[in-house]
Amino acid sequence: MLRVRVIPRRFFLQSFVACKFKSTSASESIQTEFELNNGDVPDSFRGTAFAASKRGSFFQEAPRLRNQFSGDLFLQSYLKRTLPQEILQEIRSDLEHFGHRVATDIYSMGRECELQPPKLEHFDAWGRRVDNIQTCNGWKQLHDVSAEEGLISIPYERKYRQWR
Repeated sequence: MLRVRVIPRRFFLQSFVACKFKSTSASESIQTEFELNNGDVPDSFRGTAFAASKRGSFFQEAPRLRNQFSGDLFLQSYLKRTLPQEILQEIRSDLEHFGHRVATDIYSMGRECELQPPKLEHFDAWGRRVDNIQTCNGWKQLHDVSAEEGLISIPYERKYRQWR
């Protein structure tokens, strides 16, 4: 096990010094001490004070999720190379519809599920064992979406045999 102890002399990176490394194994005991002088610090870090950071006037728009099928050129080229043309034409509209749905309502449902994870209630107020799982509405809606889109049934239908 390697133990590291860092001792800062000041709050600036350019004078950040004295790191001790000591091995705690019984067979070897290595102790090394080194100092970072002003010459050892990269030029990009010179004079940088962590406490003196300023917030400028730059604000960036949040990224927007677009259609996940039409925006993925690699997936489209792969499907074009591997699937027969008639099968690709038949499933293309479904993939575009699902790609749009992923970018809109499925994304918001998934975000809700991430913010409100399921909770397991073992006992009720009177001490009886109930083992109840409490989920948000997003979980129930995602269950409905998987049934509407047929996500579970697609592999079992074998409509396209080897191209499923």
